[in-house]
Amino acid sequence: MTRHLIGLPLGLAILAVAGHAAMAQTTTLICNADASMPFTEDEPTTIELNEAKNSVAVHFSATTLSVNGGRIPAYSSGSLPATFAADTISFSVPHYQLDYTINRLTGSLVNSAKWKWNCQAGKKQF
Repeated sequence: MTRHLIGLPLGLAILAVAGHAAMAQTTTLICNADASMPFTEDEPTTIELNEAKNSVAVHFSATTLSVNGGRIPAYSSGSLPATFAADTISFSVPHYQLDYTINRLTGSLVNSAKWKWNCQAGKKQF
């Protein structure tokens, strides 16, 4: 019986590590610029959320401005610190000096310049 008790702490440690690894998984959001925005994107912007680490990584698509046809190149930033609240996720992107908020209920991403994206969780299609 003693031998079984010795293995118990090891088994619990393995379960704890496996559980922590599962919690550290990321969720990817696929975000499309709202139709009301003065720009179009070459592809969706993606955001990788890691709530266990309170961080996000953002991959902005290359963008064309509707007003003058100017281009903003694609840009990635992260891992960035983020605040995960019950209904929102907030973070700042230093490169653009903008604050971003994701509404966890609607999937809306808005930055401090009032640009808006509509996001959904990325899922395998097949």
